[in-house]
Amino acid sequence: MSLKIKLLATVLLFQLAIVILAMNLGPSILGWAICIGVAVVSLAALYAVIRSSLFAPLEKLRATIQAVKMEGNLALRLPASNEVTESSARTFNELLDNFQSIVGKVMFNSSQVAASADSLEGMARQVTTGSQTQEDAADAASQAIEEMIGNIQSIAESARLAADNARESRELSSNGAKIAQNAASEIERIAQAFEDSATSINHLGERTQLINGIASSINDIAEQTNLLALNAAIEAARAGEYGRGFAVVADEVRKLAERTSAATREIASVTSSIGTETASAISKVHSGTVLSRDGAALARQAAEALTQINHSSQVMLDESASIATAITEQTVASELVGKKMHHILELVESNSGVVVKMLEQAIHLDHLAANLKELDNVFKMGESGIKGLETHGKAPGVVQAAAQAIEKVLEQAIASGRISEADLFDENYQRIPNVEPPKFHTRFDKLTDDLFPAIQEPLLQQYPEFVYAGAVDRNGYFPTHNRKFSAEPTGDIKQDTLHSRSKRIFTDPVGKRCGNHNLPFLIQTYRRDTGEVVHDISSPIFIRGKQWGGFRIGYKA
Repeated sequence: MSLKIKLLATVLLFQLAIVILAMNLGPSILGWAICIGVAVVSLAALYAVIRSSLFAPLEKLRATIQAVKMEGNLALRLPASNEVTESSARTFNELLDNFQSIVGKVMFNSSQVAASADSLEGMARQVTTGSQTQEDAADAASQAIEEMIGNIQSIAESARLAADNARESRELSSNGAKIAQNAASEIERIAQAFEDSATSINHLGERTQLINGIASSINDIAEQTNLLALNAAIEAARAGEYGRGFAVVADEVRKLAERTSAATREIASVTSSIGTETASAISKVHSGTVLSRDGAALARQAAEALTQINHSSQVMLDESASIATAITEQTVASELVGKKMHHILELVESNSGVVVKMLEQAIHLDHLAANLKELDNVFKMGESGIKGLETHGKAPGVVQAAAQAIEKVLEQAIASGRISEADLFDENYQRIPNVEPPKFHTRFDKLTDDLFPAIQEPLLQQYPEFVYAGAVDRNGYFPTHNRKFSAEPTGDIKQDTLHSRSKRIFTDPVGKRCGNHNLPFLIQTYRRDTGEVVHDISSPIFIRGKQWGGFRIGYKA
């Protein structure tokens, strides 16, 4: 019998008893006393009913709340003893369920935070050590750059001096080339003059030979004349007195012939000497010509060598100028690098301070994580809480394996030609008409309807604590939901919100993050549009190096 009926029956009986007594006893004092006594007894009975039906359950509720407060035992639950406390007990139990789940997640996250804090602290210490090393290296590099700048400036000065020497060498070689060229020209003219002299001497030799020929002819004539004079003298002697005058003539002719022969011999001797000297002169002139030609050739070679030296000097001058320019630019660049190194050194010093602070924060985070672990001592999770922690622990591995399975089947679908990469990444969502909440088709949802259930449905069967498990694209589009959430639309928006959830785009913050984060896994706790408080864990899905979306699992723990 319900509490309301009990109370109503008690009140009616109380009123009926008083009426009956009042009618039978009348308005006497005894009658009123009896009525008052009955009323007191009725009120005591009413109090007993109220105490047993209301106060006792409320006391149990208070005691349970007190126990949760004092012991931290989140496994305690209130029994539903009657209709008065049933709703409160159910609400309180649901609150404890949610609180137990959240504390379980906090405890799971605390272990993750502790591991991350330890890793962060180790990395921070490494970075601190590396920063110190980097600072020392930057300081040494800065000093080396300053020394290099000094060396470069010294080299630049040497390069400028080399350029000046090259310029002077070029000028000297240019002048020397001109002088050598002029000397070659002059020697050529001397050689030509030797050749002209040789020609004239040759002509003179030829004339001397003619003179020798004429002298030889004259000598022959003189010898013949001498013979004739001799014969004439003999004939004159034979003639006696008559031939005496002729003998005198013949004698004079003979003497003339002798003098002529003597003159021709002297001429021959002179011309012979002239010829010898002429031949010697010709030989010397030829030798002088050869030497002059050789000298001219050597002068030309010297001029060419000086020209090449001049060219090389010019090249060296240009190169020296280029080197000087480059070194000047390098000096400027080195000075800029030096300034940058000083800036880097300042940044390294600043970063060293930041890293030290980061290390302090990592240590602080580690202390916070250690403090969060004290929740184990503050709250008693009970068997259900321990199972919840186990679910938190295995969920990352399950969701990552599911994401990899989705990647594999989609990659195979592209490779086999079932779908193109462009169609798989289609974002042109086509709304399905006359459906609320809105649903959409894409160029890939028929493929996912074929491929995804074989991966998604076994997870719900294997893990009863999982509420849903499925792949969404990077915009939160759920192309193929679990079968229990894929009922055909009925037109009842409340019903369809609960049971017809496939091909919807979930734009809530949790739903959007599930498909576009690139963490190994992400755990979020939220209240679904169905009113349930669940934990959502998701892992990214990559197709050919590009993020397609993520695999998400909702679970209670």
